[in-house]
Amino acid sequence: MEGIVIIPSNKLRRIIRDEIEAAMQNKKTASMDEQKKNKRFFLDEASAYLRVAIPTIRLHRSKIGGTKIGKRWTFTQEELDRFLEKHKTRVID
Repeated sequence: MEGIVIIPSNKLRRIIRDEIEAAMQNKKTASMDEQKKNKRFFLDEASAYLRVAIPTIRLHRSKIGGTKIGKRWTFTQEELDRFLEKHKTRVID
């Protein structure tokens, strides 16, 4: 009986349940990350997120990216995070 493992049914059920729960949690986390990445901010929300004045966002809009929907500009969180990362400054002690 080499290569055959005998597991009691209650233990097998527990293993399967634990694996399904882990897979569902991973899927939920990935879905939340995707939603966060695709979240859209209007100009005032982007200003609050970046902690800069609205005119500053208007000034750097071409560097940030964004999409104009009707008369309003929107930005994805990914665009804002990329802009922050690219333009952050280093503090020297």
